Amino acid sequence: MADSPDDYLMLEDIPTIGIMGFQKVPEAKQVKNRVHLDLDVLDIEEAVASSTRIGATRLGDVHEEPANFFQVMCDPEGNEFCFILLK
Repeated sequence: MADSPDDYLMLEDIPTIGIMGFQKVPEAKQVKNRVHLDLDVLDIEEAVASSTRIGATRLGDVHEEPANFFQVMCDPEGNEFCFILLK
């Protein structure tokens, strides 16, 4: 269990998923990525701002592809994830 509210983030009301949570752990990671998440968002910059407040880092600029825009992010342990804005 987390020691304080700053040690975890709960995402709720995610269609088809339910509730997803993220929690800091004291152990160092043992592999490159434990999991890679692609998260659909309504506003990439808002998602970046929210995630950087809790320790994430933006990796490079927003990428533009024919079907979407995406921003690669990194959690405090170096696990990459992406915010996706569908066109």
